[in-house]
Amino acid sequence: MSQMTAHAGRSPFLPPELRDFLRRRVVETLGLVVAGVAVAFLVALLSASPRDPSFDTATDAPVRNLMGEAGAYVADLALQTLGLSSLCVTLVGLAWSLRLVRNKGLGHWGLRLALVLPLLLVTATTLATLPRPESWPFAPGLGGFLGALLRGWAAAALGLAGLGSRAGLVVGAGGAVLSLGLLVFVMGLPWSDYQRAGRAVAAAVVFVGRRAGWLYELWASRRRNRPRIFDVRRIAEFPFERRAEEPDEAESFAAGEVVEAAPAPAPERDRRRPEPKPGPRLVEPRQTRTRPGRRAATAGQGMLDLLPSTEYVLPPLEFLQEVPPGNSAAQRINEESLEKNARLLETVLADFGVKGQIVKVRPGPVVTLYELEPAPGTKTSRV
Repeated sequence: MSQMTAHAGRSPFLPPELRDFLRRRVVETLGLVVAGVAVAFLVALLSASPRDPSFDTATDAPVRNLMGEAGAYVADLALQTLGLSSLCVTLVGLAWSLRLVRNKGLGHWGLRLALVLPLLLVTATTLATLPRPESWPFAPGLGGFLGALLRGWAAAALGLAGLGSRAGLVVGAGGAVLSLGLLVFVMGLPWSDYQRAGRAVAAAVVFVGRRAGWLYELWASRRRNRPRIFDVRRIAEFPFERRAEEPDEAESFAAGEVVEAAPAPAPERDRRRPEPKPGPRLVEPRQTRTRPGRRAATAGQGMLDLLPSTEYVLPPLEFLQEVPPGNSAAQRINEESLEKNARLLETVLADFGVKGQIVKVRPGPVVTLYELEPAPGTKTSRV
């Protein structure tokens, strides 16, 4: 009993004030670490390039990502999988770091952490309903391949598989509302923070608008004060000198003056442009040689008169004509069709995200070979 009383009355090692101080500093440090990770992830996403090394691209070119090779791998994996919905990770991380640095705490942190993955998937599905812009360097689209997959599942689950673009509009509208609600809850910011953020954005817009108006007024005033080059009044006031009047040609002939004839103009050169030289042919002509048959080979050889004579004699081979060389109209039509097929193949490859140019077509008896020169940065797996 005395031992229990002694333990209960023992004072803690650190005073409560010092423990609270250390706890607050640890929480603030954790908030700064979360903010640093979120900013580094944002920089990796913004500086991502399809030419950087990744899990499906092997290259010896220097890394363009500002976060190095590790940032290139992470950014490529995030953008290929989730698309632009990966930016939600940065927004959530910055919101959490703001709460931790202020020592406000993060209520229901387990639930908020568990809802991060549904937030990313719903946002990716919403972004997958938008058309893929030409400047987007990744083939899966704005929502990644997971967003494209979930968009199809959502349309099928809602019975909208046969509505086409209207199905994407319905899925996108519903996904946008759900994604916005999840984002607000997961970030955990109070309504007052959103109000302050809105006021800050409005003030920034007003400031930028005023500065833009001031710059426009300055540019317009300088333009008004700038002297005009083609001023009609200045041209009219310019003191032009009059040339002395020359006697008329008829009066010169009447006075009996001898007028020398002007020299004949030199013959003009032929100004016709030289005909452009034909460029390299896309379709390589197929070199075909007609092999002589067995009878033609034996006909050119001498033969002894050892066999008994027969009444039937085969006609000579000189009656047959040789095959003309391969420059007929049918071959030209075939070359045109092969070139059209090459252009069509380039268009189909571009629709699948493979950019390049077919530089050679080698027709064969069974298989036609199209040589594709991929554009810089095209991944081998896409081809």
